[in-house]
Amino acid sequence: MIGVLVFAALNAISYFARSELGGNLLGNAPHHREALGFPFEMWESGNNFDGYFVDLGPLAANLGLGLLFASTCGAALVRCRRPLDQLEQELLASFPEEPSSPLQFSLRNLMVFTAIFSVVAAAARYAQAGRPEVLGAFYLFGPWLLVIIPFLPDGLTWQRRVVLVVPFTLMLMAGGVAIGQSLTPVVEFDKILLGTFLCWTPQSVVAAVVITLVVLWHWRRTRHRRPAMLASSDSGAELS
Repeated sequence: MIGVLVFAALNAISYFARSELGGNLLGNAPHHREALGFPFEMWESGNNFDGYFVDLGPLAANLGLGLLFASTCGAALVRCRRPLDQLEQELLASFPEEPSSPLQFSLRNLMVFTAIFSVVAAAARYAQAGRPEVLGAFYLFGPWLLVIIPFLPDGLTWQRRVVLVVPFTLMLMAGGVAIGQSLTPVVEFDKILLGTFLCWTPQSVVAAVVITLVVLWHWRRTRHRRPAMLASSDSGAELS
């Protein structure tokens, strides 16, 4: 899965390298050349590829290389399965699953929630005026909203926070389509989906890496702190 996500992110980033002046995701430069594919170019705007959406040869080559890369990542994880299993057990012990409590917001989280939706409301107002910058903000900040919003409510298990991502994703994508329809010229539905894939996939990979590193850093910090606390408590007991 790591290999598939990384290869998908590389294909998404290739759009900005292969397209003229970074592409035309905002719909304001209809004559720019757009292309996609890593390591081989497999799609180009305006090219029907003999009736197919993509060039099947480079597509098959990219898929083969992606599966090879993903298999290499899987083989590496299999070789490291024992220390990884031990790490997983220690992580689960460090972050015990707590029973879910009723949905509630702290004052700080409520302020953050209000600020986010104030920005969204302001963006919707600009969208009515046909501003392409709003669509650009949707491409850039959408994944990070999906990361932040599920963490705002208190008293939820991480499984329920993950479930919250699904409706928010659908709501954001519907909002992106509505923004595209309000622009002049109109950004079509398939262009919105393409832009969502191209911009959200690399950011989602980065967000997953950041969250993983934060969890590991917190676990490492608590693991080193616990022996020190035990040692101080033992010395205190001896003194008493």
